[in-house]
Amino acid sequence: MYSHYSTQTPSAIHHEKMEHLENHINNDIELYIDTEVTRIAKLMHYSSRDQDQIRKKLLNERSRTYLPVVLLLRDIESNGYRSLEQVINCIPEDLGSLYTRLFHDISHGMQLRKQQILMYLAYSVGDMASRDIAHACHVLDSRQSTRVTLAKNLDQRYWSETKRELNFMTTIIRFQRDDVPVSFIHITAKQFLAKLSENREFSDILLRPSKAHTEIVTACLMLINKVVKFWIKLPTGYLSAHERDQRFLSLKEVPFLEYSLRHWYPHLKQTIDSTPETEKLEKNL
Repeated sequence: MYSHYSTQTPSAIHHEKMEHLENHINNDIELYIDTEVTRIAKLMHYSSRDQDQIRKKLLNERSRTYLPVVLLLRDIESNGYRSLEQVINCIPEDLGSLYTRLFHDISHGMQLRKQQILMYLAYSVGDMASRDIAHACHVLDSRQSTRVTLAKNLDQRYWSETKRELNFMTTIIRFQRDDVPVSFIHITAKQFLAKLSENREFSDILLRPSKAHTEIVTACLMLINKVVKFWIKLPTGYLSAHERDQRFLSLKEVPFLEYSLRHWYPHLKQTIDSTPETEKLEKNL
């Protein structure tokens, strides 16, 4: 959606391959439904007749949309519905309504910084781990005081709050360790989040693209400027080359910094001072 902000990285190539694969799946949704119903039926011990009725109800919708069907079948499986009536009743007349229901389920119970977290999930142009998201939220929260932490370890409060709120979104995302990129169960889940920003009903939960990009750029710029100032102030006369290298290594551990440099720095060069120290910092990181 915002490809003009990024370059053709291995991640972008993978994204294109996944889009091609998902288009193929969407074009063959009947095969997917048939395969998944058969698999779930085997686990739930549905009769052949029950399977046929479930398939008929799903295929009659002609959704042609992969994500709602996936979520619906996952819901059927996770709830362990046994009776045909339960399964049929949980299939809505309009599969598109699953999107709205899903978003309400995700946003329910989320409190602190949910808008910021959803913003990075919906509009980020590259991979972000949970620690990156936590630090990105910290940077935005620091705007009033400009106290941006460069320490490798954030306040535990930021970690726990971010993880807690990401847990509310496990129907559309997967996240593991702090340093592993958060991934969507399907690319259309990200498209779904971005599309909801156009709905006024959710304007208090998910920012519009223009506002979101301003927020992301602001956070990236604040962190990069902080790092540049930190590097410029290093007392070169008192540090050995090894010590300065160690400082570089510690900077590489700062969450959200690599993301900012890799995906946003090329577009921020005109905004920050173009100094030899800045260029060297980028080169080393």
